[in-house]
Amino acid sequence: MNKKGSKHLTIGDRATIESLLNQRRPLLEVAEAIRKDPRSISREVKNRRTGHECLRGGFNGQKDRGDCKTLLRWPYVCNGCPGKARCMFRARYEYSAKDAQSDYEKTLSESRDGLDMAPEDLAYMEGRMRECVSKGRSPMSEFVAHEGEMPCSLRSFYRRVDEGKSTVISLDLIRKVKLRKRRRKAAKAESPNPARKGREYADFLRFLAAHPGIFVAEIDTVESGRGDPSCLLTIHFTFARFMIAIKLASKTAAEVSRAFRSLRAAVGDEAYRRLFPVVLTDNGCEFFEPEAIEFSDATGERLTSLFFCESYASYQKGAIEENHTLVRYVFPKGFCFGGVGQEKVDLAMSNINSYCRESLGTSPYALMAAYYGEKILAELKIRAVSPDLIVLKPTLVK
Repeated sequence: MNKKGSKHLTIGDRATIESLLNQRRPLLEVAEAIRKDPRSISREVKNRRTGHECLRGGFNGQKDRGDCKTLLRWPYVCNGCPGKARCMFRARYEYSAKDAQSDYEKTLSESRDGLDMAPEDLAYMEGRMRECVSKGRSPMSEFVAHEGEMPCSLRSFYRRVDEGKSTVISLDLIRKVKLRKRRRKAAKAESPNPARKGREYADFLRFLAAHPGIFVAEIDTVESGRGDPSCLLTIHFTFARFMIAIKLASKTAAEVSRAFRSLRAAVGDEAYRRLFPVVLTDNGCEFFEPEAIEFSDATGERLTSLFFCESYASYQKGAIEENHTLVRYVFPKGFCFGGVGQEKVDLAMSNINSYCRESLGTSPYALMAAYYGEKILAELKIRAVSPDLIVLKPTLVK
C-alpha cells in the first residue's frame, strides 16, 4: 500500500492524518487517504502523540474517572472528541502534525549522529577513554580488556573521535600520527660475518618447512641516546607477541653472549629449549657469536638454531620491529639506558606484555602464561599488570 519510493511520512501526510483524526475517521480510511499501511498509521499516532494528565479531583465535584478507553485503541488521541471540554478522564493526548514532524526530524538527526546510547553510558565511556589515553594506552586495548562493558564498538568510538564529537582528540591517540617520509640512506658496507654460513635466511625458510608450526623467537637491540654505550637486548616470542628485554652495558657480542648465558641459568636448559626452538636476528655485529646462543654451557648440547635475516631486510623479522614501537613509548628515541636498572626495564616490559592486543583478543602475558605457565614468566621477571593500571609513558621508569 505504501507509495512507490516513499518509506517515511511527510509533513503533508501528517497534516492529512491530523485533519482526519479531527473528523474521527476510521483507521482504514486514514490509511487509504495517504496510501500507507494501517499499522504504520497506528504506530505513528501512538508514538508521536503529545499528552498530559489533568488535575486530579474531578470537575464540578465529580471524582477522577481514570483512563479513557479511547486512548487504548484507535484513534488513541482526543482529537475531535465531542466531550473533550467536560472530560473527567485522567490523561489527555493530542496529535499535532507540526509536533510529530519535529519529533521525527529530531529522531532522524540523532540516528545519524553516530552513537545511540544513554547519556550516562556516553559519560562512562568518555571517562574511561580519557583515563586510558592519559596513561599512554590505546583505546583498542581498553575495548579488548573490557569486552562487553563498552556501550559501542571500537570503530564507532574512533569515528566519534574523527568527527570531533569526543573529548578525546586525534592527537591523544598514540599511533594516530603522520610520519614524515623517510629519506633513503646510502647502503653501508657489510661487516664480514663467517657465522652466517649455514645460517642464511634461505636456510631459515628450509628449517621452517622441515618443522611446520614451530615457534620463532626474534632478537634485536634497542640503542640508547648519544654518548651512552648501553642498550637493550630485546627477545620477541612471535606467536604470543611477548617480549623480554635485558639491559646490556654495551652493544657487543660478548654482552649478548653473557645475557643468554644468564637467561639459560635462570630458566634451565629444558625450558630454554622450549622457549627458543628457533631464533631469527639481523646482521648486527653483536650477534656474531651464535654458538653462545645455540649451545648449552653445561653439556655442549644444541638447544636452538639461530639464523640471520638478509641484509637491509628488517621486514623479515617485522614482528619484533613492530613491538619496538611499544618499547619506544616508554623509552623514546634519545633515552639513555645508563641510569635505568634491570628492575625498571622488567617493569616496562611487564606493562607492555599486559597490554591487550586486538589481534590476540587478550594480552601477550595471558597467552604466554597459558602455554608455558606463570613459573617461567616469573623466572623471566615479567609479572601481570591490571589493564587499568598499565602506563606506557616515560614516567613509568622515572
